[in-house]
Amino acid sequence: MRRGPKGLLDLDTGRVAAAREAGERWDAWQVFAAGFPPSLPYAHFARRAAEGPGYTQDQVLADFGAQPLIRALDQDPSLEERFTWDPVPWFGEDRAAFVERAEADVLPTFALLTLDGRWLDGSSHLANVRFNAYVDGLPWSTLLVRVMYHS
Repeated sequence: MRRGPKGLLDLDTGRVAAAREAGERWDAWQVFAAGFPPSLPYAHFARRAAEGPGYTQDQVLADFGAQPLIRALDQDPSLEERFTWDPVPWFGEDRAAFVERAEADVLPTFALLTLDGRWLDGSSHLANVRFNAYVDGLPWSTLLVRVMYHS
């Protein structure tokens, strides 16, 4: 458990580091991806399979994996680890949105109990934005407690 008055806690160092790393990753992706023809996301192929019979899961995987960019990632585990196995939707937003998403993910946990007793879900980007706005808006003297629980 971590706790302390908000004014004494460093809530920004992690956010700044995440934003810097996300910006660097986004830039590196742009340079890497520029060397290949545009690719389609896995969801494109999965939708085709869901729309009707005749397009199997094996074909989904084969067609998705046959794209030069995806093939290059698949052949280099370090690239796949850095850029994910399905990078098109991940890096599809602009740089500012990508960085903001990474920054917003630093502090939130699965749920937030507000001072007025409400539980706020923490399972989406929008929830993370609300979490950060709520915490940032609290007075400096507010005691923040973060509980990590594993069963």
